[in-house]
Amino acid sequence: MLDIVIVAMLSLAAIAKAVMDTLMFHYSTSIFKKRNRLFWDPAKSWRNKYALGKPEQGAKFFLSTTLLVGITDAWHLFQMIKWALVFGAVYLSMLTPNNLLHQLYLVLIARISFGLFFTLFYKHLLLKRKS
Repeated sequence: MLDIVIVAMLSLAAIAKAVMDTLMFHYSTSIFKKRNRLFWDPAKSWRNKYALGKPEQGAKFFLSTTLLVGITDAWHLFQMIKWALVFGAVYLSMLTPNNLLHQLYLVLIARISFGLFFTLFYKHLLLKRKS
């Protein structure tokens, strides 16, 4: 059961990574283009962590450029989600049986799942369909 949770967490991390890469490299052809650009468009949203949107003005609020950057824009939000899932999965993996063959199997299944979910979302589900 724990193995399923670990693989599910890493699959969700792959989806978060796909969102990040879609925003960064394919925003203009993504399903996010019609959403609030100040939050979703990385060309604009990176400024949300700064007062008045200007780096020289400093942080917009306490920890907005460090620990709480994940609530300032979509890219950083999904980065925060991705890392929380990865570190959570690593922690849970330490609770699995200490059997090398089992751990190798878990790593293999998790890697395949990560690749499949990333590819499915990045190449297909997060892009606008051509009409």
